Amino acid sequence: MLFDIHNTKFARQVRRIATRHPIRKVLVTSVQVPRRGRKLDKVFSRFMNTRHTVDFAPVRMARGRGKFSNINTALSKVNLPDYDWVVVTDDDVNLPRGFWTCSFHYVKSWT
Repeated sequence: MLFDIHNTKFARQVRRIATRHPIRKVLVTSVQVPRRGRKLDKVFSRFMNTRHTVDFAPVRMARGRGKFSNINTALSKVNLPDYDWVVVTDDDVNLPRGFWTCSFHYVKSWT
């Protein structure tokens, strides 16, 4: 119980501190696997739960090419200098609540 109270208090502190950081422009990309489009849509909808500006650049899986070769195809169609962050994701991730808030706060504290 004490651990939960500490985590709740800590999460509130991180959210409060993170609101001081500037709004970032983020590009999220992933490979669309046939017959799993709904899973990717669900992941993308979780990425939209933020105060930051998020764009998506999915790419359909091309046969005979690896994941990152496909990702490079998606990235070649956007102007990367327009973005502060590029996130590569899979369709089977489960983002925790407050993912963006904590992620940007911690990354900012490391730089």
